[in-house]
Amino acid sequence: CGAKSVRAENCRFTRHANESAVLCGDGELEMHDCVLCDNLRGIAIQGGHATLKECKVKGNGTEGILIQSKGSARVEHSEVCDSGANGIFVGYDTSRRCVIKNNNVHSNRMSGIFNGVPNSKKITIANNQQSKNSGLPPKPETIH
Repeated sequence: CGAKSVRAENCRFTRHANESAVLCGDGELEMHDCVLCDNLRGIAIQGGHATLKECKVKGNGTEGILIQSKGSARVEHSEVCDSGANGIFVGYDTSRRCVIKNNNVHSNRMSGIFNGVPNSKKITIANNQQSKNSGLPPKPETIH
């Protein structure tokens, strides 16, 4: 996102086969009711803060949502499915606050939600519905 503040509502980001449809490297990004499908990755949040509400992230080649490094995120009431890797991947180097709750995460080639920093108190993963993912089974605290 790079700009100070960006808001996308009811937008479609599709067919970026060699890159993420959206890259948030700094600033504030808010996405509401957007579709991110058929990209290399739906969204990569590497810095700044991204909020995704009521979005559909589908059919991306690797992760649907990647949160890493100095990125923070709030992902709520969204559907993340049919990813070539993890649906939502909280990277091993994630150091900022993340809230992932009330999402439907299903049919991903690896885990639905993978938390690379499970001992961090800055990561909240709760009340998500996870099904038909091929990776590790979800941890009880990440589902309802």
